[in-house]
Amino acid sequence: MILSQPIHCTPIMNNTTTNAGLDRVALLCLTPEIDAAENGGAALPTYGIHRIQAALLDTPELQNLEVRVFDAGTDNVEVYLEYIEEYRPQLVGFSLFVWSTTCMIRVAREIRRRFPDTLIVFGGPSARTALLDLDEFNFPGDYVDVLVTREGEEVISELACEYAAHGARRAGFHEKIRHVSGLKIVSDKGWIDTGLSVGRGGLDRISSPY
Repeated sequence: MILSQPIHCTPIMNNTTTNAGLDRVALLCLTPEIDAAENGGAALPTYGIHRIQAALLDTPELQNLEVRVFDAGTDNVEVYLEYIEEYRPQLVGFSLFVWSTTCMIRVAREIRRRFPDTLIVFGGPSARTALLDLDEFNFPGDYVDVLVTREGEEVISELACEYAAHGARRAGFHEKIRHVSGLKIVSDKGWIDTGLSVGRGGLDRISSPY
């Protein structure tokens, strides 16, 4: 089913030359409803996830990459899954907050069940091993491959480059990214910590969504 009018769907493409490995990335988030009218009717920005989108699109190695941000504005899992069914991304990144974690994990579980070759990456304030190891969310290996636990702009770009070089194939990819710092990688023996990510420069190196 194709969504005729998805809410807050922002597709942007890096139009350089052909990238043979990775060409479709989806970034999913859930903006909460407002309890009162303090926003004056304006839509809340999803600034953080748009910074991730900008970082991916500004990565020279990721050529002809299309990156779509999708915010359904509802915790209806099927709305997200219809979008994924239509778009068929090779990599899906999730932004986890306290208000969205349960819904996003349900979406991720279904993506893993329906599209087992899709790489699933979690980021955001609630993308933490202590949370995902709770009984309510076990077992993380059933629905996520990698956590980005701190600032994600540089880390997601490096991760996506590695995935493109791997032919956008999930099989065997976990072993290929242990050198990428700033990750928690799911394994049968628990989480693999690749160490603290250290930024490569000042904030002027970070791409802006504007």
